[in-house]
Amino acid sequence: HRQHAPHNAFIDGQCATICAAYREHLTSPDSGFLRRVWNRVKLATDWLISAIDPDEDGVPSGHQWNTYDCAVSGASTFIGSQYLCALAAAEQMAVRMGDNASAQRYRRIRLAGTRNQDAQLWNGEYYIQEPGTPPANDYNTGCHSDQLLGQWWAHQLGLGYLYPRERVRQALQAIYRYNFRRNMHGHRQIPRRYVLDDEGGLLMCTWPHGGRPDPFIIYADEVWTGIEYSTAGLMLWEGMVKEAVEIVNTARSRYDGRRRDGLDSGPGGNPFSELECGKFYARAMSSFGLLLAAQGLILDTPNGVLGFAPHWQPEDHRTFFITGTGWGLFIQKRGRNEQWEEIDLRYGSLRLREIVFQLPDGATLRSASVQIGRRMVETSIQIEGNRLTVRLAQQQNLQAPARITVRLLC
Repeated sequence: HRQHAPHNAFIDGQCATICAAYREHLTSPDSGFLRRVWNRVKLATDWLISAIDPDEDGVPSGHQWNTYDCAVSGASTFIGSQYLCALAAAEQMAVRMGDNASAQRYRRIRLAGTRNQDAQLWNGEYYIQEPGTPPANDYNTGCHSDQLLGQWWAHQLGLGYLYPRERVRQALQAIYRYNFRRNMHGHRQIPRRYVLDDEGGLLMCTWPHGGRPDPFIIYADEVWTGIEYSTAGLMLWEGMVKEAVEIVNTARSRYDGRRRDGLDSGPGGNPFSELECGKFYARAMSSFGLLLAAQGLILDTPNGVLGFAPHWQPEDHRTFFITGTGWGLFIQKRGRNEQWEEIDLRYGSLRLREIVFQLPDGATLRSASVQIGRRMVETSIQIEGNRLTVRLAQQQNLQAPARITVRLLC
């Protein structure tokens, strides 16, 4: 974090760094990076547990300093979801490093946290906070736009659900209902103003049923594009395409090249400078997660796994994809009884053992064929629900340009 004197660690940043280590492994060509950093990742994870969860029940406790430049106290999914994702990421890294004792410990705490956080913090619409003693800059019964930030991370890393799937979607619907505004008339943005009154945006936290504490979490009344993009990205992962597109379009409409005087952090208007704390603020880079959510990227480069489960226009989908070793174009088209996939490697290399796709709901696969260039390759198929895994009989080490074509008959 950016404090210039000795200071408590920012817990959300600690969690995100553990998650990012796993992300970098998944985009690495082999396990070399993970072998180099694992001892430090383990140290960071063990410190995290001791700092906010000494009883190992999976629920944060005590004061947790964070990127809102303050501490929250007690139990919340704002910190809690990021904690669970960090545990899940560390568990996977421990498994890959053969550290079974650490993997079992992280899994035990994660599963306890999934149960306990959900039971303790679900209010019927969304996840709230239960402040500790003494309290801090809390949000109590508020509907926080960051309440599922760890789930956004988890989907990108292929780590599954941290909370019950139906409650994740219900919480997102509540965030859209209570925090998204099409204009800011009548709302006081404090301590900083990044949105003009005629413009819309996603507020950080609201209190639709009262209970706003004093003091409350700093920046609750502001709009940050970085959180708009991550929240919209999670909505895409959950199939809430209309809501996601509206939030993104509203955010992008504020940056159309016009000057927008009267805002903090200096004059706005530059389409490349999304104001938040300062100009060209890094959190807006969460926008790249929109691409990953739209294409439903499934990636494990060291194990030769690449897949796509598009949430954006799955009937006629075309997106840029990138792995740790190459990039290219992915295309999916669906017909009446057919699904056609093309992975067009334009640059670099790609090692493939498995390719993963998603069939339409209710579809039954009749046959599948895989072609690399002009040659057919031998495969085996595994289906779980509507998730289709194509295992190649022999590992393929491809160099660009290379094209993989998959035809699925349903």
